[in-house]
Amino acid sequence: MAVGIAGERVVPAPGASLRGRVWAVFQRSIHVALGDGFLTLGNPDLPPHPYSILWDGYPGGFVPGQTVTVTDDGVFTDDRRLVALAGLARFRPALEHPRPAGFRSIRHALAASRQAAAVLPDKGGFHTLFLQRPRPAPSDVACRLPGAFADLGGRLYLRIAEALRQRRLEDLGQAARAMAGLGIGLTPSGDDFLAGMLAASRFHGLSLGRPVLSQVTLTTLALDCAARTTAFSGFLLRCAAEGQVAGPVGDWLEAVHAGDADRAAIAVGALACIGHASGLDTLMGLILVMDICLGERAWIEA
Repeated sequence: MAVGIAGERVVPAPGASLRGRVWAVFQRSIHVALGDGFLTLGNPDLPPHPYSILWDGYPGGFVPGQTVTVTDDGVFTDDRRLVALAGLARFRPALEHPRPAGFRSIRHALAASRQAAAVLPDKGGFHTLFLQRPRPAPSDVACRLPGAFADLGGRLYLRIAEALRQRRLEDLGQAARAMAGLGIGLTPSGDDFLAGMLAASRFHGLSLGRPVLSQVTLTTLALDCAARTTAFSGFLLRCAAEGQVAGPVGDWLEAVHAGDADRAAIAVGALACIGHASGLDTLMGLILVMDICLGERAWIEA
C-alpha cells in the first residue's frame, strides 16, 4: 500500500473526476492545470497542500501536455493508475486557533521564529532584507538581490505595512498590486510575501473572532494580485486568501498563536524547505501581520 497524503480539495466525490494536463515538470513534482487551478503531484517529502497528492514511489517521466485524471479511486494517466487514493491520508490545513495565547507568549514565539530563520542560509529572497530588522534600509543590506529589486521590495514592504496598520484599503491594494510578480521563478518573492500576509490576516482574524481584513477584502486583494503574476503563483495567492495553505504555514500559525516558541522555530525549518526562497519569503508576510496585530494590544491579555 502506498504511503502519502492527499489534499482535501483534490479528492473527488464518488463517481466524479478531475481531469487536467501537465503544466510544469520538476525533479520531485509536477503541476497539473485543472481549469482555473492547479494540482501538484509529487514525493511525500514535499509539504502537503490542499491541492496536492504526494506518495512514495511517485513516478518521474512526465511531460508537459500529458493528461492526468483523478477519481475517488486514484490518480491515472491515459495508460495506467499511478496510485490508489484509498491508501493515502487526508490533509486539511489549520484554519484558526481556538484560543490565542497572551501577548508575551506570542511575542516569544515570534522572536524564536526570527532567530531560527536568521541562522538559515541566505537564499536571496525578500527574507534577506527583512530578517534582521522590521524596517529595513535596503541600500545598507548586503545580499544577492539585484539593487533595483531590493530597493523596490523594501519600499513596497513599508507601504504595505503602513497601509495595513492604518487599514487604508486603497493604499494597501495599490502597494500589493505593485508587489505582485516582483522577483523571479514560478512563485516570485513578492507573491510569496503577499501569500503570507493574506494567510496570516485570515487565520488571526478567525482566531480572534474579529477580522484583520474582511474576507471580501482578502479575496479582492488576491484576485487583483493574481492578475499580475504567473498563473500558478496567482492560484496560490487565491488559495492563501481562503486559508488553503501548505502544511508548514498552518503549523507555524498554530504554534505562534499557541505561544509555543519551540514548535514555531521547528515550523520555520519546515517553511524553509518550501521551494527555493518561497517558504522564508512567505514567513516575512506572516511575521509582518503578527507584528502589526500585536501592536494593537487591546485584544490580548497583558
